[in-house]
Order: sequence, then C-alpha cells, then structure tokens
Amino acid sequence: MGLVGSVPYVEQQRLSGRLPERAFLDATADFLRLRLVKSDEELEWMTRAAAITDQALAALVRAAVPGATELELQAEAVAAAIRAGGQPHFLYLSSTPMTNPDRIVPQQDLTDRRLQPSDAIILELSAAYTAYSGQVLRTVTVEAELIETYLQLHDVAWQAFHEVARSIAPGVSAAAVVEAASLIDTQGFTICDDLVHGYGGGYLPPILRTPGTSHGPVPDFVFERNMTLVIQPNIVTPDQRAGVQVGELVRVTDDGVVSLHRIPQRLMYGGETAPTLPSPARGGG
Repeated sequence: MGLVGSVPYVEQQRLSGRLPERAFLDATADFLRLRLVKSDEELEWMTRAAAITDQALAALVRAAVPGATELELQAEAVAAAIRAGGQPHFLYLSSTPMTNPDRIVPQQDLTDRRLQPSDAIILELSAAYTAYSGQVLRTVTVEAELIETYLQLHDVAWQAFHEVARSIAPGVSAAAVVEAASLIDTQGFTICDDLVHGYGGGYLPPILRTPGTSHGPVPDFVFERNMTLVIQPNIVTPDQRAGVQVGELVRVTDDGVVSLHRIPQRLMYGGETAPTLPSPARGGG
C-alpha cells in the first residue's frame, strides 16, 4: 500500500494495526511526478480556471476607485468568479499610499481601509474550476500614475518576468532560470517571495528564488513539456518599504512557455474597464 506525504506516528501505528498483512511504501515521489506534468484534460481545466481568474481580476479593477474598501474589492472578485462558472480560491491584497507605503506584499486578511487617490494596490488572485485554479499577480493604481520608485520597481519586475519566461523550455535546468533573474540583484532590488514555483493541483516544485535571496542550493530540476508554473518576480526595495506584484500562470511547451491568462500584462488603473476578455470555455469535468 502506497502512502503519500508524511504520516504521523500514531496514524502509522493505527494503519499497521488494522492492516497487519500489508506492506507500506512511500509513494510520494511517484505521486508528485503525476502532479508536475499535466494531462491534456488537466490543461483544459487550468485554461478555464485562468479565464475565470481574469474575469475576477477585471471586476476587481473596475471597483478600485476612491472610497471603495479592500473587502469590497474582494466581494466584486468573488462574485465575478462565480458568475463565470468557477469558485473563488484566494485573494491576497494590500493597498497603500505610494508616497508613504507601509506594505510590500499582499496580505491574506483584507481590511475595511478605503482607497485614496495615489494609492497602489498589490494583489495575487486565484479563482478555481474543479480542483484547478489560475493565478495572476498585478499592481493597480488609484487615480494616479506610478511615482518614480514604483515605476522602477514595476519596470524591473516585468523585465525579470520576461527574462525568466524566455529562459524556460523542456530540458532547461532550474539553475539557468535562477541565473536569468540575476538582473533583479544587479538593478539594486530584491524579492520577498518565490520567483517561480510549480502549480496546478498543488504548490509544486521547483520553488526558486534569486541568487541573492535563495535559502539553499538551487534544486536539481529540469523543466518538461506540459509543466505549469507561476512566474512572479515580486520586486521590493532594499529597505522593504515599497513593492509591486506582477506575474501569472504559464505552461511549458516545446517552444518555451505560454501564458494561460489573457488579462493585459501591464500596470492596471482602478476604475478602468479591461479589454473584452473571452468567456471561459464550457465543458470539462
């Protein structure tokens, strides 16, 4: 009998007592392998989940006007996901004045803080279809353009996103991807979260950071076709006073990576109506 993941000692003893004739084997590695490379059916579900997530983000951005609360933005995103045929998965979000920021990452518990002109909103949003979900990260401003610090952060973040995306293809090592992100350090910034992680039916390997923020050796990992990943170079200032969010869910193909999202890859402005997005395709599980 195969077991996946760690099993507490008491549970292991209980299983052994109830099934004394069975041999227990660690099936974690084999199970993880099944999660890493997606089937065509899984990719269909993830594509639909990404489209639902895009609809939720568009609704949130439309609602991001002065006077709206963070919780009201969450309500709009949740309602849009449900109307699109999915379910909300999570929304992490922080709003802060760009001239005196006090948040560098989205928080998991949203507040009743009311948006003000010249606020920056940083967010990570995920909506689900069946057991699969999309994931998109964006920066939104309220009745303002980015001030100089945020503009630099945002430009470096998208540059890093595309450098990392261009580096990934079947047969490429994780070390090569980490090297592609070195521009973050050379530009004088840092990150506060993972740079890349596997995704789809779980939070999966590889979990990569920049050379300057790594918690250990780069994993011995090689990318394969039909792996799905979130690329999210969330750049912050060295003094950890200001930060931005960019990124999204991508799929590894024979020719590199393609995004599963259709929402624009750019700064978003509160109150704007996003370009018409395709409705999530019906069908699937």
